[in-house]
Amino acid sequence: NIRILSVLDSYDSEEQSWIGMDIPFRNIMYELYSRDLSYKIKAGLEAGRKRGKFLGGLPPYGYKRTKGNKYKLCIDKEAASIVKEVFEKTCNGISKREIACHLNSRGISPPYEYLEKKYRGRKAEEKKRWNEGSIYRIIKNPIYTGCVVNGRKKVKTMGSKKKKNMNRKEWIIVEDTHEAIISKEMFERAQNKMPRMYTVQKRENKL
Repeated sequence: NIRILSVLDSYDSEEQSWIGMDIPFRNIMYELYSRDLSYKIKAGLEAGRKRGKFLGGLPPYGYKRTKGNKYKLCIDKEAASIVKEVFEKTCNGISKREIACHLNSRGISPPYEYLEKKYRGRKAEEKKRWNEGSIYRIIKNPIYTGCVVNGRKKVKTMGSKKKKNMNRKEWIIVEDTHEAIISKEMFERAQNKMPRMYTVQKRENKL
């Protein structure tokens, strides 16, 4: 036997032996309303992305949300100085591993630990460390040039936690939405250093 419940209509098939025509009709209307609401939410988010609003959860390392406008970023001086240092060292040919080791030796908290403690008041059970991955993510993020990049990932369906990576051509990039930590020229120099540095490190590891 199938039990049918309609919360809004106070209907329970175990207590009532028949269903009036109005209940199935209302259920259809509720479904249509839910779909319409989902569409409007998606449309609102899309409009925000195109206007360059920051729609992420925690702000990226090096930034904080502007007071009075949670969709706009402003510089977090403490972390921004580390971001700039990472780019400068990369442009000078220093490897990701060396940069990470240098930051660890100074006891500087890596991005995840820093953001969790600063914005959520959470302290890691174990001390986190900088690694090549954390350096790489900073170097590859164009947000440090003053632009917002939205649409890198999208939820497959409303209500789902599963996300899919979007093609770079589908990213929504809005320039000059907040103060830059580094120049576009420095960002490009760092990108150009990455392949060469990776090739050299790979060759050295084989020796």
